[in-house]
Amino acid sequence: MSNHALEVARRGTSNCLMLNRSLNSECITVPQPFRGRSISSAIFFKNNYIGVDANTHKLVHNVTDNEALDSFPKTLIKSVHRGEAYWALLTLDGELYMAESALYQQTTLPSLKQIPAPAPFLKLKIGYQHQIARSRDAFYSWGEGMYGALGHGDMNSRTTPTRIVALDSINVKKWMVGGWHNCVLATNGDVYM
Repeated sequence: MSNHALEVARRGTSNCLMLNRSLNSECITVPQPFRGRSISSAIFFKNNYIGVDANTHKLVHNVTDNEALDSFPKTLIKSVHRGEAYWALLTLDGELYMAESALYQQTTLPSLKQIPAPAPFLKLKIGYQHQIARSRDAFYSWGEGMYGALGHGDMNSRTTPTRIVALDSINVKKWMVGGWHNCVLATNGDVYM
């Protein structure tokens, strides 16, 4: 299991959702529909939870808001993501659906909208108010450009995925997205921020 995967574990007599992101994993009570499933990714929002069943690639959730449910893609899901200001679903076909509203200001789950992508996305990572996605041969970013978070050499915000040209000539081994920054580790050991 990767260090970003979620593991449903049993601790004593209570079910726990273990976040394998640090040595001090936090135990969150597992919602009943998650129990006994292999969940590849999940988000929690107020009283709602949304996860992806690792075997079927279908959503597991307790959402009852019809408007939010109608906005969910009707296809197989690769992953679900949450930042402070957005939440998103990435499909197995590389399509991206995001809620453009700030989750912390909402009383109900915001509806998803499909984000036009220049190429199918393989992976997505979300920062505080910016996103970076990887296609087969390029990286794209959009959102709030404060502090140069988008990697385009300026502080401009972008509303649609824009190719990060500075990464085109770099063989990327790993990449991370922080609140207002990003970090790329190249295969030769160089680090770019």
